[in-house]
Amino acid sequence: LTKTRYTYDALEMTALPSPAKTPLGAWPGWESRHFPLGMLVNENRAYVSVSRLNALTEWVLPNWPQAEVFGVWSDKSKAELGREDIRPCPYEHMPTVVQRWFTTLTTPASGSGWATAKPWEAFAHGTVCFFHPKYDNQDHVLRDAPLAMKDWLRVKTPDELRKRVEHLTQNKAAWEWLVEQQWQHYARRYEEAAGGVAAIMRRLG
Repeated sequence: LTKTRYTYDALEMTALPSPAKTPLGAWPGWESRHFPLGMLVNENRAYVSVSRLNALTEWVLPNWPQAEVFGVWSDKSKAELGREDIRPCPYEHMPTVVQRWFTTLTTPASGSGWATAKPWEAFAHGTVCFFHPKYDNQDHVLRDAPLAMKDWLRVKTPDELRKRVEHLTQNKAAWEWLVEQQWQHYARRYEEAAGGVAAIMRRLG
């Protein structure tokens, strides 16, 4: 028993630009994407049940061994991944990096099912963001998203991810529909959450 009450209040949105700064369609189009899938992900704790290292070795690198991967990783993990080229990406370069990719995958944070800023960043910058089945298993990010979009982004297996990425790299209309749906969802939720500070302002007020 505790007197502490936990709520989801979209605080991760405080890390995002407003939709006014990332307007609909203000990103490189389908023809300008260079990689089927890329990853911007930092290494998390190795002892958790669903580590990001495992996510890369099981979900990403078997199908895209040369996929761009950016983040902060130990030398040991880079050697285990066979990817000594992984390097950090300064935050100010994040938009132009993710906009080189058709798609990305968001993975569990610290082995938890929490929501993070990662999918919202992809939504804001026009890159399709698939969801690892154990990411945000409380369903905060997509809980009220259009059902067709939600079904598309939630993948169950690495092979399903591969097939969907292949489809989007071959079908311009499907990719454009998804990135527009994502942006509309992000813009609506950003306004509802006042950029992530709505709950804080209610408490202060």
